Amino acid sequence: MLQIQRDKPKDKPQDKPQDKHTLQGQVQRVCCPNCGCATAERHYLPTYRIIRTQCGSCDYLLVTGETGNVIEAYAPGQNW
Repeated sequence: MLQIQRDKPKDKPQDKPQDKHTLQGQVQRVCCPNCGCATAERHYLPTYRIIRTQCGSCDYLLVTGETGNVIEAYAPGQNW
């Protein structure tokens, strides 16, 4: 009797949470911590060893160093 060997299904790559080391030099879309809109961007800048989070809707800005220390920050108040 002839036996047919089937290939085992290949494992799907797991969706891993992205950390700062895999995102270096990239831009990540995030929700703005100031106004909550989804148009904020987080820029990982390995050349300068900083992470810049900015929002074009409310003019929010946060620049942190690689250890999490705040270098520059601006968070305008909300006008409701």
